[in-house]
Amino acid sequence: MSSEILRAKLLNLLLTDAVRKIDFVFGSFHVDFGGFMSVWSMVATGGIDVDVQPLSEKDAAGGYNYPTNKFLFPDEGFGTTPDQQSVLVHESVHAMRDVRYHGGSEPRATWAEDEAAAYVAGALFKLNAFPQARRSTYPLFAQAYEIAGAVKDKPGAVVSDNDAKAMIAIIATEPDYVKKGMTFWKRSFADGI
Repeated sequence: MSSEILRAKLLNLLLTDAVRKIDFVFGSFHVDFGGFMSVWSMVATGGIDVDVQPLSEKDAAGGYNYPTNKFLFPDEGFGTTPDQQSVLVHESVHAMRDVRYHGGSEPRATWAEDEAAAYVAGALFKLNAFPQARRSTYPLFAQAYEIAGAVKDKPGAVVSDNDAKAMIAIIATEPDYVKKGMTFWKRSFADGI
């Protein structure tokens, strides 16, 4: 079911200074405010929908469905905590990849690179918006925060090959992703809007 409440939360969040400051390159993917604005535009005009829907993945906080061009979140109250707002940014990176893939203007990355860039963007958002917020020590999030700290306040910073490889290795060996058949080299699901 489409949610105007969540749509408004997402649109407002994408206009914040914390999102405006996100600007880094991870592999072939440039995550920046221009990309977030392309997502904002698609959400505002209905090209991307925002739905409330029970999520099938265990412990998934949110999702972006490439084939249907929809954000999926568990309820209309979602998006109020720092962690939930970080998820909104994370999923917006997947939408950004989908928008940019349209017409072949953005190289099609691997699934792991796509996911890694989204985790780094979510961590960078939290560093920008909530600098005193608790940081996770779980390896996946800890690596994302380490990279985010290295690119913070450095517009267009390129994530080092070593950091990118470390992040992708953690993601590609995450048990939940392994169960879904994700691998290092599986192509991104982005198919264009």
